[in-house]
Amino acid sequence: MAIQDVIHFISHSQTTYELELFLCIMWSIWGERNKQLFQGKHQPAAATLAWINAYLQSYRDVNLHSYPTMHPPVVKREYK
Repeated sequence: MAIQDVIHFISHSQTTYELELFLCIMWSIWGERNKQLFQGKHQPAAATLAWINAYLQSYRDVNLHSYPTMHPPVVKREYK
């Protein structure tokens, strides 16, 4: 099964929260693999998990406030 198939399955069978978590975990695994392979850096799994939790919380905080329910009113000003 290709990764595209896995992502498609998860995106249609899980909640948005679970999809975001899955994608962030996959992205972190890929990033940590690259750091170890190309830079020789190793990070414990607990540190990666802490980063994932902090990143997702920050992402959700920003997205919660970035979509206003109403557009601000247009104010017409006359210049004198």
